[in-house]
Amino acid sequence: MVEEETLRKFQQELWESVEKYIDPEDKESVFMCGGAMLHAALQIYTVVLDNENISLIIQEALRTLQPLREDLEKKIKRTLH
Repeated sequence: MVEEETLRKFQQELWESVEKYIDPEDKESVFMCGGAMLHAALQIYTVVLDNENISLIIQEALRTLQPLREDLEKKIKRTLH
């Protein structure tokens, strides 16, 4: 199992790599980055999971949308201040 600190470090490095391509005023850049990461994640999952288990992961992701949105809004506010 991946340690929490390793996961946080990976997420931070991923965000730092992606944020330079995102312009919050340009939805196309947001769609491009989000779509590319979603595509990569699904490809990675296909290596170790069948379609049914990938679907379960997607369903769980859908349930976490609101907390993710709230977390990002907090991060953006901290960055702006």
